[in-house]
Amino acid sequence: MMKALVHQGPGRMAWKGRAGAARAQAIEFIVEAA
Repeated sequence: MMKALVHQGPGRMAWKGRAGAARAQAIEFIVEAA
């Protein structure tokens, strides 16, 4: 689900920059852990 969201909105990642990428990675990790 997260991968689809990230793939659907690359503009958001670019807007947030590294912080957004790190946050997305952390969320993805939490989702996988859950």
